[in-house]
Amino acid sequence: MRPRIFGLLGLIIILLSVCSGTNNKYGLLDKDDFYLSDTLSCEIKTILWYSANADTTIIVDIYRSGEINEDVHVNISINPDSSDRKIENARLDAKPNIFKYSALLASDYYRLPGSYLFKKGEQKCSIALLVKKNALLNNWDGALESYILPVTLSPSSPYANIKSSTAMVVFSRMKAPGTVIAHIPASEKKFIGSPSICIMPNGNYIASHDENTVVNPTTNNITHVYRSEDKGKTWAYMSKITGQFWSSVFVYQGDLYIHGPDKVAGKLVIRKSTDYGKTWTNPDKDTNGLLLERRISGAPTPVIFHKERIWRAIEDASFSGNNSEGKWRYQAMMTSAPMGSDLLDASNWTTSNTLQYDSTYLDGKFGGWLEGNAVAGPDGKLHNILRVEVPVGCYQYAALVSISDDGKTASFDPHTGFFRMAGGASKFTIRYDELSKKYYTLTNYNYEEYTDIRPTRIRNVLVLMSSDNIRNWKINRILLRHSDVRNVGFQYVDWQFDGEDIIFTSRTSYPDEFGGAMNYHNANYLTFHRIFRFRDTKETDLNRNTT
Repeated sequence: MRPRIFGLLGLIIILLSVCSGTNNKYGLLDKDDFYLSDTLSCEIKTILWYSANADTTIIVDIYRSGEINEDVHVNISINPDSSDRKIENARLDAKPNIFKYSALLASDYYRLPGSYLFKKGEQKCSIALLVKKNALLNNWDGALESYILPVTLSPSSPYANIKSSTAMVVFSRMKAPGTVIAHIPASEKKFIGSPSICIMPNGNYIASHDENTVVNPTTNNITHVYRSEDKGKTWAYMSKITGQFWSSVFVYQGDLYIHGPDKVAGKLVIRKSTDYGKTWTNPDKDTNGLLLERRISGAPTPVIFHKERIWRAIEDASFSGNNSEGKWRYQAMMTSAPMGSDLLDASNWTTSNTLQYDSTYLDGKFGGWLEGNAVAGPDGKLHNILRVEVPVGCYQYAALVSISDDGKTASFDPHTGFFRMAGGASKFTIRYDELSKKYYTLTNYNYEEYTDIRPTRIRNVLVLMSSDNIRNWKINRILLRHSDVRNVGFQYVDWQFDGEDIIFTSRTSYPDEFGGAMNYHNANYLTFHRIFRFRDTKETDLNRNTT
């Protein structure tokens, strides 16, 4: 929410930072997550990336507005009135609260300094709150479970123009949110990409990701596969596939398949596994999974079943016509095959025509399209909904391409085919929920303050959105967020419905004990998450600003 300010007295603003025996990173959950109430108290929520291996100190910087004509002492204490309040629980799995403030107050893990001095003329002073190592580990599994500690600041002079305020500090262990499936430290000069997930007929989950190297990225061609037999709580490594990249896993006739190029902009291939991803067929010929010998691009986007056909959107990454190096080279297209056919046989697959980049689209602001979704619209027609690249300061859009029933013809009207969509510049996956009759997606939201960054590079906030008609989207829930837009990312999410819940995998850039990810893009984690009772959510205030 936006700050609301009342009264004419000088105000106190509290910012929180972290220093530790380890190289901890930190960040505000959201710089708008504070407000000034009618009583001029101030709440700010921030995450402390808590380390179990070293003492950690919270530094609270206190700023005073107006002129300071006298020395003023500021006392700090934990608010005794909140000792019976339950700790706020921010877990995605919504487990019951397990701690109360009284448990924290009874410990020695918090050392409260006495009085801190604002000298005459000074605008700022600092206080410190020590958190001992292992302080928060009792009965805690380290997931995104948060603890709120109220700290009261009181000035010694009633004329100090500083009001008593409460800083709400949210503690979280230095661990990626959700369940970690895979982790690659940045020092290996590799990063995790293209998360995909599907559910087997027996309820097992299969997840995959590709392995990207920054040394010679044009040769990237490796995918790793994992299996969970306990609803995502634990994961077992199944296989390494050489010759598979930017791919989607899916289930067809009870067996597991993976579909995508064999390397960066490589041939289109499909593989089959009958043992939960432990072994795979080899696409060495057109009757065994070699589908197209062209330069193919894509991402883990939906494989859907519609009108007796199997559909998946891809892009042709060949260099021709208006297409050259860059995102603008991608040509939108659709592939499909009849239900009941042998998916390993290339002769069963139909490929549509391709749609090239056109620099005149969106009044010259069109930067290209990629990573399309096969979606059956409310009219029963098959569409390809693509992510759209736009420049800094531009509204975000998605593109709606029409596909003929036989899968041979793709068509696009630039006057009606673009629609505004929050997160349209990021990779997204759209799926239809038969129960609610709504379309859902998980994508990245951009806050207004990021006016100097291209929308596609803002991936530190993940939201759940829904639509009744595939064109008008509403934000239902903020799922994950962090203030560090340059080093943190929850991105390229793939997901599935699982009863009342949604399960998803994320390519996650996040702080770790090795110094964190290379950047927001080059992720160090593959993480698994569950959204409980996703249909119960209502739209958020973010819908007022869906840029």
